[in-house]
Amino acid sequence: MRTKLAAIAGVLALGIAGCGNQPAVMPDSGGAVNGLQLSGPTSSYPGTSGYGSPYGSTANSYGSAGYGSYAPANPQAQVQSLLSSVAQAYNQDTSIRAQVTVFVQNLQTGESMSGDMDYWFEKPNSTALYVIDSSESNTVGTKLVWMGGDQVAVRTKFIGFWVNTSVSVTDSRILDKRGDSLADTSVGRMMSTLLDPQAQVSMLGSGSYLGQPVVQIAVVSRQSLPGVTSERFTINTQSMLPVIREMYTGNQLTYRIQLKNVQLNAPDPSAFTLTGDT
Repeated sequence: MRTKLAAIAGVLALGIAGCGNQPAVMPDSGGAVNGLQLSGPTSSYPGTSGYGSPYGSTANSYGSAGYGSYAPANPQAQVQSLLSSVAQAYNQDTSIRAQVTVFVQNLQTGESMSGDMDYWFEKPNSTALYVIDSSESNTVGTKLVWMGGDQVAVRTKFIGFWVNTSVSVTDSRILDKRGDSLADTSVGRMMSTLLDPQAQVSMLGSGSYLGQPVVQIAVVSRQSLPGVTSERFTINTQSMLPVIREMYTGNQLTYRIQLKNVQLNAPDPSAFTLTGDT
């Protein structure tokens, strides 16, 4: 996710960006996801008998035939085949770049926020994000860089001037509306939740997202963040990368991240500095 998974919303609540943030249009208001079309649940995957192969070849970028070509009819076996392919792909990925849209709602206070960001991730835990648009307009242009430790490097505007500083990863000024930190919503934490061997996982459907083939699964995991009772992961079946992650409390959406224009394994060291415009 050169723009994800998942660890991204915290910047939008950045208190040091200035007081009196003016509300702006929400890039994501918590409704239906644009560009996502699903049908299901299905008993087979693209490329399997009875599905009709609407997406053409099931070959993926990792040189295998794609999980759909050998997934058995048993739904749980299909899910485990999918997760095995996701794990294999993630083990081979070293970096992700994407544009992301994040929505966060605190269901206790009713406060919500949303933003569009450039996002970079490199293993093991390096994460950078740059705010392009936000419902909290004073955060636009802010950049955060977290290298997996206890500090986050920040470039933001303070009383009209751009400044570089460093704060704790748990500093309340860079937590999102739910109170989650960059570490909480990081790619590594996301993948631990998705691939939790003790999780309850079920198929919700298959279809397309922004013209790419996807499947969507429901996950109930003890690794989910506090207050989250279930999650939905929409997985691109060519890259085997989660491209939408949604967290729910009961049936209420509390967090969502959407990825587009994803580039894998194209590292950019300059992304993890505070120089330049991004």
